[in-house]
Amino acid sequence: MKWLMLPTDYFTALADVSDAAEVMFTRGLDLAAEMDSGGVIPLAVLHWLTRHHRRAGSFAAELVDAGLWMAIDGGYQIVNWHQFAAPRSRAHIPTAVRLAIYARDGWKCVQCGAMAPLSLDHIWPWSLGGSDRPENLQTLCMPCNLRKGASTS
Repeated sequence: MKWLMLPTDYFTALADVSDAAEVMFTRGLDLAAEMDSGGVIPLAVLHWLTRHHRRAGSFAAELVDAGLWMAIDGGYQIVNWHQFAAPRSRAHIPTAVRLAIYARDGWKCVQCGAMAPLSLDHIWPWSLGGSDRPENLQTLCMPCNLRKGASTS
């Protein structure tokens, strides 16, 4: 899966185009991301996007005039195209590692001392690049873990 980052000026520019051109723009974004085309929309894809609509050329011209697309040989380039790889996938922490962390922490929450319900917590959050290594894991009860969220404290 790929992720797109759209500059805020896209939304300002989209306010100045027709609804049909806006639909064509969003379909073009989706397809360019799926095809991993670097933001290029070939003419054949444009015709498919618009279902050979008789005004497809005028919708594309609106997008060019709004500064969202640029005409290139054989199609259009989405202006300021930025595509990112999907976030790293999450591997399951093995049961043996979980049990070792719970045992290390005395089978209780390291913040409040509760003995149930326990969960593993990333000291440096996984969402911020924290690892699944034992030194980055601690035992928290569910309420403390939910309160902590993705913070580092």
